[in-house]
Amino acid sequence: MDLPQKSPPRLDLPAVAAAILADFDRLSTRVRDAVWRQLPGYEDTVMRRADLDQTVRPNLRAALAALAEERRPRPDELRTAARLGEQRALQGVPLEAVDASWRTAERTVVDALLMYADRLPPAVLRRATATLAAAFDDLVRATTETYHRTRVEVTERFEWTASDLVSRLAGTERVDPQEVASVARAVEVDPDQPFVAVALGAPPAAGLAVRQMYRHAVASIAPQASGRILSGTHRGHVMLLVPIADERALAGMLQRALDRQEVAATVLAGVGEPQPDLAGVGTSCGQADAAFDVGLRTGAYRRAVRYADVLVEVLLLRNRTVARRLVDTRLGPLAARPQFLVTLRAYLANGQSVRRTAEALGVHQNTVAYRLGRARELVGDGRDGLDGLLDLAVALKARDLLDGAG
Repeated sequence: MDLPQKSPPRLDLPAVAAAILADFDRLSTRVRDAVWRQLPGYEDTVMRRADLDQTVRPNLRAALAALAEERRPRPDELRTAARLGEQRALQGVPLEAVDASWRTAERTVVDALLMYADRLPPAVLRRATATLAAAFDDLVRATTETYHRTRVEVTERFEWTASDLVSRLAGTERVDPQEVASVARAVEVDPDQPFVAVALGAPPAAGLAVRQMYRHAVASIAPQASGRILSGTHRGHVMLLVPIADERALAGMLQRALDRQEVAATVLAGVGEPQPDLAGVGTSCGQADAAFDVGLRTGAYRRAVRYADVLVEVLLLRNRTVARRLVDTRLGPLAARPQFLVTLRAYLANGQSVRRTAEALGVHQNTVAYRLGRARELVGDGRDGLDGLLDLAVALKARDLLDGAG
């Protein structure tokens, strides 16, 4: 005859919590091993395994203490969880991984509690699981809120550091390449890749227009950039350092952003040439500045002006005495005949075609031929043909630049 089996003796919740705490080392090791190298960011390159132990143990003990006393976590326990959020944010551990580590700990404790399910009254078991859920929710919330706050602070600090770096690279003083590399890595940028500088701005008193264009430009460029776009200010306009090797493609992206209907009519961009690394991007910054100046002086608004496309204009601006002399000697004799200058501009703009020039001006072809001939006679420098025409074309560019804004 079989004897009836005795049910295990009933326990109260403090006794169960004490039994779980007696097995604390095994539980904390189980949580650590489930997190270490199993979740993004929990690895040797970010932290030591012992550091993970030091955060798992106090937070796990806080949850078990809340269970034993059937209460919510105390302020000091929440502060410990909050410090965890700060640490993980500074280490760059993804928030999803931080949350997953907390849920791993919660499952581990719940599993340990359920080992005693047959020794707890159902009502007590329900109350215990509810206590654990509330405790872990509070602890996770403390971690998450501090994580978000720290990431905002870090981002603001990074933005300031990045802005300062851009301003220094765009300036005239040489920046030590090792310092560039150190700061770049601090703001999560690879310094050993090609960069192109973009000068983005508008005439004075158009700050809002520039900020709007900045957002459109970054949104247009970012998908094709090979990393983070750095931004700062230089000479009163925005300077972008874009990790990209093809400035033609970059100029095309900028032009599409400038073509947007909501972009102000006075915004423009100057685009430098690619440099092999971040330390050498100062050259591209100077080129972008020069292209921007040309665009500003010639009224090339809502255009992305490539440095490579305005080399003649850049030379003229850098040699203003020569440029002024060229204007005086080539165009001075035509000052009293403005129709000759208008005809000359139209002729150059229409591929040196007398017929198309006449159509553009609404005059007879003979009128165009006469004006061009008289212009050559008045200039009278003996440089006929292509040389003389090139002189006049460059002189017109010089006049536009010297008389332009800026």
